[in-house]
Amino acid sequence: MGMALFYLKARFSSAAKARDVADLALPRFVDIEKLERDWDRISNDYERYVKDRYDWLLHKHPLAAEFFPRNAPEDMDVRMNFFIRLLPDVKPGRVDFDLVVKDDVLYLKSWASHLTDWDPIVRWLEKHGALKAKWASSEDLGMEPGPKDWKPGGPVTPFDKIRV
Repeated sequence: MGMALFYLKARFSSAAKARDVADLALPRFVDIEKLERDWDRISNDYERYVKDRYDWLLHKHPLAAEFFPRNAPEDMDVRMNFFIRLLPDVKPGRVDFDLVVKDDVLYLKSWASHLTDWDPIVRWLEKHGALKAKWASSEDLGMEPGPKDWKPGGPVTPFDKIRV
């Protein structure tokens, strides 16, 4: 599956609020990464119903569960491929992951499946006080990922193209 760098900007009412939400978000992103490993391990466990596996994943990963629908989707396939569509892929364990707050803006960058959808992250941020949040991938922006792409304040970066 293809990969891309994903970028998100979220504006808050103050720098303190943005820092507080970043502190809340990080353990949830770590839990999403753990959930993905568990999903990969149990997705072929055909002896258990898909709904049971889905419920088990959300129960085992309560922080990550905040980004998922409580009820398993109707279009579940036995291999649980539907999970790829639901998973707001973030990789805090990778060197190219970053979660930075500068002034009243939270910046998130992560390598992820190019099919991922970060709308659940946007909704979570808005629920926790973001005034506005948007995301885009390097593919969406037509920019090659590079070492300077994720640092706010440098030359033109993908973050500059995301208006919040």
